[in-house]
Amino acid sequence: MRRKLMAPALLAAILAGGLPAIAEPPTVSGVTVHVDLSAMRDPGASVHYAHLDEDLTSAISDRLAKDGRIAKTGLHLDIRVKAVAVPPAGSTAQGQATPELTAAVIEMAPGTEAGSANGTGTAPGARKAYTLTVTAKDGLATPDISQAVTVVAPSAQDYYEAMVLHFADSVVQSL
Repeated sequence: MRRKLMAPALLAAILAGGLPAIAEPPTVSGVTVHVDLSAMRDPGASVHYAHLDEDLTSAISDRLAKDGRIAKTGLHLDIRVKAVAVPPAGSTAQGQATPELTAAVIEMAPGTEAGSANGTGTAPGARKAYTLTVTAKDGLATPDISQAVTVVAPSAQDYYEAMVLHFADSVVQSL
């Protein structure tokens, strides 16, 4: 009889406080993207990526909003683009090279002033910092070759959009 009473009591005690809580993904209050195209060694970067800061901010914010992860009290993402590689004209169509984007991603603690990070994550309030590199090729859809399809080589705009969206997905997934 005593054994029958102890089992439910033990189970209740374990369930009341013994299970670890599942962490909720953090919310974000804002996204700041810094791009200094004049500092890029590639002269084509300023032509091809003139709106990269706005496009990255929009893509990341859209993904966070879709997941319900925007909040006034959330952390702030400070993203500093370090390098943008623009392949030679025509090389993307031949599959030789694809655009590449490298940036420092700094997760600033809630309430920390946006832009106070120095690019290395050592600023006060930096919760987490890492360097993220993506290529447009990683973000492009691969055609299903089991079907009879005609594959058209992606345009420069396709590569740009794939790179921006893949970068945004990678940032949101790493939170």
